[in-house]
Amino acid sequence: MSVRAADLSHWAAMTVPQLLLDLQTIDTSADQLAHRRTKSSLRDDFTEATKQATSWERARAVLEAQIAALGESIDAAETRSAELLTNRQRFDQQLRTVIAPREAEALMH
Repeated sequence: MSVRAADLSHWAAMTVPQLLLDLQTIDTSADQLAHRRTKSSLRDDFTEATKQATSWERARAVLEAQIAALGESIDAAETRSAELLTNRQRFDQQLRTVIAPREAEALMH
């Protein structure tokens, strides 16, 4: 905050009682503003909004944890699915290896 020369001349022209009276007026205004701030209905609205925001943040954190856990579960299921598909293909090939000679033998009889 800058102080202009005009402001300084205003204060310099005042007497001590005038300065004290101005100081008291400023102090009283500051006290009244502080009191209004603590007693304002907006304060209650702010407190309620803060509680709701905190509650939503907690719920968001819980949901993010659930999403992460479900993502891990999906990844595990996809890995297991790939393993089962590989096993199925291997077993199908083994089954063809066993069935082909038997079918040929059955056709010969």
